Amino acid sequence: MRARSFHDPFAFITSRCACSLEKFNNCIYDEGEIIVDLQINYFQIEYPKAVGIWGGGLIGLSTAAHFAKRGIKAVIYDIDASRVEWLNHCEFPPNFESWVGFDVRSLVESGKIIATDASSDLLKENVGVHFIAVPTEDNGQPCMRAVDSVIAKLSSMKPELCIIESTLSPGCTEKFSQTYDIPLGVATRRDWFTTSQNNLENCVRVYCGTDKKTSDAMQNILGIVCKNIIRASSTIAVELTKCLDNGIFHTVAMYASQVAVAYPNAATAEALELASTHWRLGNHVYFPSTGTGGHCVPLANKYLLSGAENKSALSICNAALNYDRKAAIRTGKAIAASLKPGDRICVLGICYRGDIRVVIESPHLKLAGALLTEGIKISIHDPYYSSEEIARISGACSLDLPDEIKNFKFIYVGSNHKGYIDNREAIVSNIQSGATILDNQGIWCDMANEFASRGIRYFRVGSPGWLSLVESEAS
Repeated sequence: MRARSFHDPFAFITSRCACSLEKFNNCIYDEGEIIVDLQINYFQIEYPKAVGIWGGGLIGLSTAAHFAKRGIKAVIYDIDASRVEWLNHCEFPPNFESWVGFDVRSLVESGKIIATDASSDLLKENVGVHFIAVPTEDNGQPCMRAVDSVIAKLSSMKPELCIIESTLSPGCTEKFSQTYDIPLGVATRRDWFTTSQNNLENCVRVYCGTDKKTSDAMQNILGIVCKNIIRASSTIAVELTKCLDNGIFHTVAMYASQVAVAYPNAATAEALELASTHWRLGNHVYFPSTGTGGHCVPLANKYLLSGAENKSALSICNAALNYDRKAAIRTGKAIAASLKPGDRICVLGICYRGDIRVVIESPHLKLAGALLTEGIKISIHDPYYSSEEIARISGACSLDLPDEIKNFKFIYVGSNHKGYIDNREAIVSNIQSGATILDNQGIWCDMANEFASRGIRYFRVGSPGWLSLVESEAS
């Protein structure tokens, strides 16, 4: 049941036709949606003076920004002193302000957002409401140690409310509540850092506390920022929701990639796009690729498996994980086998997704690693990483665009960075005849005819003949 969040619900009621309202189980409904829970005293609801956020990454920083925007001081605690310094000096992740959709710098400069590496500062600021946004993965596997450590510290602070935003293995919140006597709930994040349309304010927020009182408190706090909130029946239902959000995507994405290998001479990328027009698929396009990356999608099925009572029943999840783990490496090895002695290869973009400075589980980084393992000398370009960082992360050297791309016989276009799209004319004009391009997401596909006229072989993953450059592996 979806619950709308209204800060003055009774004023809303007076604005509606009385015949459209219904009362049932201590709630007032309007066209099937809860608008007032009569067990909550709305006139005693007060905005907190400050909220605490444990973890200053993208999730924690965006939580802080949205509450600060509404006049509530946000105190970010992070164990990384360098990150704390960056945040206090308004050094945000690339594109962060455009993703959240408003000016965050002024909120930091005015003191509405402060970052600290001393947890005692949360007590000094009289923070009662805490959000937990720390990592729950370690080396590509679910790991709840950081959340457990935070909750252990919070238990000594006597918090008014603690809301876990991190992805959890199903069942964790209930286990934490049995160990620590604090008001605890979970509202895992479902927004997406690519556009303000999918930010924290606009996405549907699913939540639940370990008891009704905590759930009611969560409704009040989350409703300050989120336009649409849904109370689940249990904390494990919330945890499962997050796993399924990304797990379904991951599984179908691997299915799409397998189809492209099964039909290497058919236009599978086009067919998948056409299939998305069916009403049942909701116009969502699944495209074949060399794999998935980031903190969420490639880990979702791992979280789902880690909490399952009957893990063997999730064979589809295991199959998707196994395929994803090998896809980029297999493609990298196949490319290496197709090269002639002396051929040079460059990789454009190692971020797992365009314009997001994250290489966790990046298929493009895995592909580069496979090439290096095969003894191929490669060069990498990514606008979000310096030459020193590229060398440390991958072991490869870097190249400058657009001039140096003329030196390579094989170009793999990995990340769909905006810069590779906006500046493609300058980049492409330097690619020499006889070169081969493998475009992971097809960001240059509308230039296929130009490539052909210049004697450049161009393929996107899932286009007809895309495996012809690696026929020995496909067979």
